[in-house]
Amino acid sequence: MKYRFCRILLTLLTILLLCSTCAVAAEYRGDTNFELPAGSTIDDDLLVGGSNVGVAGKVNGDLFAAGSQLSFTGSTTGSSMLAGQQVTSFGTVGNDLLAAGTSITISSKVADNGWAYGNMLAINDNASFGKDLAVAGAMVTVNGHVGRDLLIGMGNATINGTVGRDLKAYGARLIIGPQAVIRGNLIYSDSPPAKISPGAKILGKIIYERPTKHTGRKRHHFGLLAGLWLYSLISSFIVGCILLAIAPRLALSVSERLFAVPWWSLLTGFLIFIGVPIAIFALVITILGIPLALILLALYAVSIFFSLIFTAFTIGRWIFNRARRTGTSIYLELLVGLVVLWLLMSIPVLGVLIKWSAELFGLGALYTVFYHRLRADKERMPANSA
Repeated sequence: MKYRFCRILLTLLTILLLCSTCAVAAEYRGDTNFELPAGSTIDDDLLVGGSNVGVAGKVNGDLFAAGSQLSFTGSTTGSSMLAGQQVTSFGTVGNDLLAAGTSITISSKVADNGWAYGNMLAINDNASFGKDLAVAGAMVTVNGHVGRDLLIGMGNATINGTVGRDLKAYGARLIIGPQAVIRGNLIYSDSPPAKISPGAKILGKIIYERPTKHTGRKRHHFGLLAGLWLYSLISSFIVGCILLAIAPRLALSVSERLFAVPWWSLLTGFLIFIGVPIAIFALVITILGIPLALILLALYAVSIFFSLIFTAFTIGRWIFNRARRTGTSIYLELLVGLVVLWLLMSIPVLGVLIKWSAELFGLGALYTVFYHRLRADKERMPANSA
């Protein structure tokens, strides 16, 4: 139990990597808005990316979907991986379900296991999982049926569903409602005593593990960091999918620039990283330049964030080029690149340097592409006016 969160994180990473491997042969469909209508069938794995994504049809394989607004009401014969800002899952899943986002609502019938991580997470009454379910979030509600074990990490959790075996919670504030049925043991630790309604049915034992102060804090911090790491990875993948859907030519241009002149991109990124804050400071001193300084600061922050996504996308493209995989989805290349880069950034001490270098590479390539585009536009303007 001491390394429970570590096992969950490794499991989720394994799923991400398996998704990357399986989706090489998958059918890809992506647009700013994507809809697979009810009655339609995809006889293959389906990888979907966009701003607004809806899957109401049948997928004879695995489903990998990411979008700002994501709705799954269809069915899959394999597993489903859903990531978005707002995720709703009402469809039928033939294998495992992995869902991550800011707000998640699940009413799916899942044949095997489930993993869900979000800020607001709701497992509705008609949701069911044939095997185990692992959840984590700030506000978690579980009203559905879990065939075997229910594992909860962090946040506030309210249980009013049925658990076939044990309910295990670590670092979560538990409320066991009057409709809850736990056929095994209730095991929880690193949290205040659970609030158990008199109407709740717990057929096994109630085991409250009270660790030492140091051990409890260490577990809680590790679980929190692991959750934030995973949330950061998936949220970056969502933003990256939206970016690729809206501006694929820009992403490919930046990536090609990194391939062509990586060290020049690094130097340019370093100069911009140092120079822009100096320019912002100079504008603030003038008082009149404060509005422009605020705009420049916002653009600078956004550019640094997107620079990591561009670098990760380039890493993914490089990996598939080295593996001689042609025709791979740009969304798949982004996913693999993000997993690799996020793992490298997790290395103690060295990870900070890797993150900074990745930001500089992407920042330099991005601004170089913008510079060449502006220069090309200026050269075309006299010709057009003539």
